[in-house]
Amino acid sequence: MAVTKYRERTITSAPLELRSADIHDEHHGRRLFGVVAPFDSPEIINDGYGKFRERIQRGAFKRTLRDQAPERIPMLFGHDTRSVPVGKYEALAEGPEGLEVDGYIFRSREDVREAAEAGVLQASIGFQVLDEVWMLDGERLHGDAIWRNLRNPDVLVDRILTSVRLREISLVPIPAYSKTHVGVRDTTTTISVAEARSKLLRLSLRTRTK
Repeated sequence: MAVTKYRERTITSAPLELRSADIHDEHHGRRLFGVVAPFDSPEIINDGYGKFRERIQRGAFKRTLRDQAPERIPMLFGHDTRSVPVGKYEALAEGPEGLEVDGYIFRSREDVREAAEAGVLQASIGFQVLDEVWMLDGERLHGDAIWRNLRNPDVLVDRILTSVRLREISLVPIPAYSKTHVGVRDTTTTISVAEARSKLLRLSLRTRTK
């Protein structure tokens, strides 16, 4: 039984790329591929429930992948559920590193494609927790002990997501977890992680000086 319900979390992962392996692919240069949610990558979260360390356990997406077709998972921008999707996912799977996606950005959203190509976007998932485990110093917590320790500033509780249901996967300009990144690649051009980080830093500096 999950203590928390629907959450939006910018869970960063290995580099995402927009790519096309074939110039005859109708989605050439707009195809999105990569890991949007890494396994066993702990991050410190501080929200309305308190401060805790969270990670996604391998296998956490099995149920949602079994019950939901990839095209039923919207590709949004900034978790904006009131706007039309900016693209479409054609495949979702659990890989060695985490949840992998394969899809494409619509031609009508050239602004999103250009931002991804510039390396200033990240992936973020909206999900419902189906099952989770709370731990403190190697001991499992239950019931009131979870809330009591979440409110204790002297301890750091571990939250392990063991089963989640995906609601949407967004492209966002600012990450929350430290390992997601969206880059662009086609048959002629590759944006590396280092280059993308440099672009993001320059964009941040320009924004601060305006």
